Amino acid sequence: MTGRFWFLGGTVDVKLAGHATEGRAAQLEFHDSEHQSPPLHVHTHEDELWAVLDGEITFFVGDEQYDLSAGEVAFGPRGVPHSYVVRSPTSRMLVTFAPAGIEEWFTRNGTPVATAAELPPPFDLDAAITTAGEYGLKVVGPPPVRTPRASDAVPSGTADPEELRAWNLGIQAEFRANGGQVGGVFKGADLALLTTTGAKSGKATTTPITYFRDGERILLIASNFGRAKHPAWYHNVRANPLATLEIGTETLTARATITEGDERHRLFTQVVAQQPGYAEYQKHIDRVIPVVAFEVVERRS
Repeated sequence: MTGRFWFLGGTVDVKLAGHATEGRAAQLEFHDSEHQSPPLHVHTHEDELWAVLDGEITFFVGDEQYDLSAGEVAFGPRGVPHSYVVRSPTSRMLVTFAPAGIEEWFTRNGTPVATAAELPPPFDLDAAITTAGEYGLKVVGPPPVRTPRASDAVPSGTADPEELRAWNLGIQAEFRANGGQVGGVFKGADLALLTTTGAKSGKATTTPITYFRDGERILLIASNFGRAKHPAWYHNVRANPLATLEIGTETLTARATITEGDERHRLFTQVVAQQPGYAEYQKHIDRVIPVVAFEVVERRS
């Protein structure tokens, strides 16, 4: 059976049922609202492939947590506990089950609806759980809770040094644990870890920072999130130009040059064309935001 069904608090559209694939696969489209999260469960008969069409959804697969947005996919193998939670006001995802069969559980326990806006009586979760075993589905726990990540937010301009330090360390840990990738506001950004030698302390300090490229050079913008003062790393590279950059899984030794005049203007304009937010920072502060160019002198994996 195909069609749209009210299920758990959202709607499920059965796009492709097992009878059309000789039981090899089924596809269902889920429309959910913010905070929607099914109980932690295990499929013993089928694997799942989740493709997010709209919105932001966190998937829990075993001990892993994946923050996905439109255009991204994740895999849920059979036998592994999993669930998800919607983080945006609304979401849509296309779920492929292989082999087919579980779609019959959704149609059996869902209520047919004509449109996503049509709200039937409350969903009977207990009845759905009671029949789940017939389809090799086991509920093994309550809906999981997403673990906040440092990359979920940028510290405010009033953040104290300890808040900044904790955020910094969290980003570093997330970066190194995921091959140079982080989520939240930095998801999809070109992010580096810059390690400099303190201008006064002489101690190594690491800072997460978005980078840009100008040919072979790596550009860092000393915006300090639009604050009135230059960031500490800028003063460090003025005093000690040799620094370390971690990009992806590669570690680079690079020499910093503070650009000036026409070159600085050209590079800043080039960066603003990619990230207009830097121009907004510049409008609201008196200092000229520096553009620092790094030339790589050594590469290590």
